Amino acid sequence: MRQTSHDKRLHFGCGFVFGGVLSFLFLINAIVREGPGAWWIVLVVATGFAFLAMRHGEAFWAKASSIFETMDKWRGR
Repeated sequence: MRQTSHDKRLHFGCGFVFGGVLSFLFLINAIVREGPGAWWIVLVVATGFAFLAMRHGEAFWAKASSIFETMDKWRGR
């Protein structure tokens, strides 16, 4: 399916937020210890997720959804 420019912008923004939140949660201890230097890692990861989401669109979100479902099953919910 061919993505419009609106779809690409939407996927980029959602991927950026998703990557930023995910990397923040994984790196929260490093952020507290290291301070501003660790925020660069969060920014780089968020940007990487944004470009992946923009480039691969629906396939990216389907894979992310399946990963979260698997993690939820492992937690025993």
